[in-house]
Amino acid sequence: MPSNRKVVQTSLTKGEYRALAETLSRKQLSIQEGLHQAAMKLIQEENKLDARDPFFNIKPPLKGTGLGDVSVNHDKYLYRKRPRKAK
Repeated sequence: MPSNRKVVQTSLTKGEYRALAETLSRKQLSIQEGLHQAAMKLIQEENKLDARDPFFNIKPPLKGTGLGDVSVNHDKYLYRKRPRKAK
Protein backbone atom coordinates (compact mmCIF):
# COMPACT_ATOMS: atom_id res chain seq x y z
CA MET A 1 0.00 0.00 0.00
CA PRO A 2 1.62 3.31 -1.07
CA SER A 3 2.23 5.97 1.55
CA ASN A 4 0.84 9.47 1.18
CA ARG A 5 4.03 10.90 2.66
CA LYS A 6 7.23 11.99 0.90
CA VAL A 7 10.73 11.88 2.29
CA VAL A 8 12.77 15.01 1.64
CA GLN A 9 16.46 15.70 2.13
CA THR A 10 18.67 18.75 2.43
CA SER A 11 22.27 19.48 3.25
CA LEU A 12 23.48 21.86 5.94
CA THR A 13 26.91 23.10 6.88
CA LYS A 14 28.29 21.75 10.14
CA GLY A 15 27.52 25.09 11.80
CA GLU A 16 23.96 25.16 10.49
CA TYR A 17 23.38 21.60 11.64
CA ARG A 18 24.84 22.29 15.08
CA ALA A 19 22.65 25.41 15.51
CA LEU A 20 19.57 23.51 14.34
CA ALA A 21 20.27 20.55 16.63
CA GLU A 22 20.85 22.84 19.64
CA THR A 23 17.70 24.86 18.94
CA LEU A 24 15.55 21.75 18.56
CA SER A 25 17.11 20.12 21.63
CA ARG A 26 16.00 23.10 23.74
CA LYS A 27 12.50 22.59 22.36
CA GLN A 28 12.75 18.84 22.95
CA LEU A 29 12.11 18.15 19.27
CA SER A 30 13.81 15.69 16.97
CA ILE A 31 15.46 16.95 13.80
CA GLN A 32 12.64 15.34 11.80
CA GLU A 33 9.87 16.97 13.84
CA GLY A 34 11.63 20.34 13.93
CA LEU A 35 12.10 20.40 10.15
CA HIS A 36 8.49 19.32 9.67
CA GLN A 37 7.29 22.20 11.88
CA ALA A 38 9.54 24.66 10.06
CA ALA A 39 8.20 23.54 6.67
CA MET A 40 4.59 23.81 7.83
CA LYS A 41 5.20 27.27 9.30
CA LEU A 42 6.74 28.47 6.02
CA ILE A 43 3.78 27.10 4.05
CA GLN A 44 1.27 28.79 6.36
CA GLU A 45 3.08 32.14 6.32
CA GLU A 46 3.45 32.17 2.54
CA ASN A 47 -0.20 31.29 1.99
CA LYS A 48 -1.88 33.65 4.45
CA LEU A 49 -4.92 35.46 3.20
CA ASP A 50 -4.71 39.23 3.25
CA ALA A 51 -7.85 40.55 4.94
CA ARG A 52 -7.24 43.90 3.20
CA ASP A 53 -7.70 42.26 -0.21
CA PRO A 54 -10.74 43.89 -1.86
CA PHE A 55 -12.07 40.43 -2.67
CA PHE A 56 -12.98 39.93 1.00
CA ASN A 57 -14.86 43.22 1.20
CA ILE A 58 -17.24 42.74 -1.71
CA LYS A 59 -20.81 43.59 -0.91
CA PRO A 60 -23.22 41.56 -3.03
CA PRO A 61 -25.46 43.72 -5.20
CA LEU A 62 -29.14 43.79 -4.44
CA LYS A 63 -29.77 43.57 -8.17
CA GLY A 64 -27.56 42.71 -11.12
CA THR A 65 -24.38 44.73 -11.49
CA GLY A 66 -25.30 45.89 -14.95
CA LEU A 67 -21.80 44.90 -15.97
CA GLY A 68 -21.90 42.24 -18.66
CA ASP A 69 -18.17 41.56 -18.53
CA VAL A 70 -17.55 40.73 -14.87
CA SER A 71 -16.44 37.19 -15.66
CA VAL A 72 -13.71 38.58 -17.94
CA ASN A 73 -12.81 41.85 -16.19
CA HIS A 74 -13.19 40.89 -12.52
CA ASP A 75 -9.64 42.01 -11.68
CA LYS A 76 -10.40 45.47 -13.06
CA TYR A 77 -13.39 45.79 -10.77
CA LEU A 78 -11.69 44.33 -7.70
CA TYR A 79 -8.20 45.72 -8.05
CA ARG A 80 -8.69 48.70 -10.40
CA LYS A 81 -6.58 47.03 -13.09
CA ARG A 82 -7.00 47.38 -16.81
CA PRO A 83 -9.51 44.86 -18.19
CA ARG A 84 -8.44 41.87 -20.27
CA LYS A 85 -9.72 41.74 -23.77
CA ALA A 86 -12.37 39.09 -24.34
CA LYS A 87 -11.43 36.37 -26.80
